[in-house]
Amino acid sequence: MNTYRFQFDKSGKKFDCPDCGKKRFVRYIDREKGNEYLPIEFGRCDRQDHCTYFTDPYKSGYADEIFKSERTNSESLYTNTRARARVLPVKISKAPEIKPIPESYFTDSVKPAKNELLFYIRDLAGLEKAKQIKALYNIGTYQNPNIPRTCAREGTIYWYIDDKGVIRTGKIMQYKRVASDTMYLKADIKRVKEHKPAWVHNELGFENPPKCLFGQHLLKNTTLDTIAIFEAEKTAVLSSIYLPYFICLATGGSENFNRIIENVAALKGKKVILYPDLMKFDTWNAKAKELRRFGIDYSVSHLLEEKATQEERKAGFDFADYLLRMAPPIPELPVTIKKVQPILTPQQMNLEKMKTKNHDVISLIGRLELELITNS
Repeated sequence: MNTYRFQFDKSGKKFDCPDCGKKRFVRYIDREKGNEYLPIEFGRCDRQDHCTYFTDPYKSGYADEIFKSERTNSESLYTNTRARARVLPVKISKAPEIKPIPESYFTDSVKPAKNELLFYIRDLAGLEKAKQIKALYNIGTYQNPNIPRTCAREGTIYWYIDDKGVIRTGKIMQYKRVASDTMYLKADIKRVKEHKPAWVHNELGFENPPKCLFGQHLLKNTTLDTIAIFEAEKTAVLSSIYLPYFICLATGGSENFNRIIENVAALKGKKVILYPDLMKFDTWNAKAKELRRFGIDYSVSHLLEEKATQEERKAGFDFADYLLRMAPPIPELPVTIKKVQPILTPQQMNLEKMKTKNHDVISLIGRLELELITNS
């Protein structure tokens, strides 16, 4: 139970933000004063990806001054509290700005190095595709000699870069090779659960930054108009191999759906398809309704819930597991196509090329209920 005297107003009422001026500001109330509002500077702007204004009455020293004043004042406990509060010597502190990760740290991480995730993609789809995925998502490598030899000492860094190009942080994951249950792969990779994910900002001693979506930097200058959002970073990366016409992003976990809402401005003008893991459809479907307030054209895929077997449910399959089980990845297309039929659109030509390279493409399109999107 929350026993704090000063709390956010939960009535849904919004005020003009003292910093950005937008009517998105949630103020603090005094529960012991009949839910009376604190001075206007105390509250939080819910445009956290753009404004970040947040002044906490406890961290700013306001609460301490109020309590001290009440203890030493012989007047009635709440007499003229609001009037006196306005002249208290309170230092107003704005929420800390995002401290970008040093460019040198990022650059060093993407240099050639042993990386289990990239080795896996190479075995799955070829060396050129592995290089392409590494460049697309800026997959980094974290060198840690203290990691025991039960798994690779080189961890994978999933860099969280926003649509403005700011490197907010990176998530460090440890993977190990395991036996594969697909006929065309000798080995699979799984996260080493003994080693919990770590964050680059913690390694550097930085404050915890507001998180963007993994892959959000891909939204900056893209001509693609459909976004696929998954839970895990690995799922987004592997799915991008199968779904080249989608921008594949991730929240970083089923519990992080709010990152979609917090970064909703970056999704404007796109069609959004949400792909929750098994057993998470109802949760994501309920939370996704908030996207309507922002005018987002979205849908929530129930493909896994409909197609998964009992065995796959017990194993906790995600979308990438389903793709890998269903068919090998679509092979690379040549950069240029010398002869084309003028009656076909570029998208249709690419699709025909895929079909000639791999007949499983037809099955893949049918099972995923995909539609070819052409530029009008």
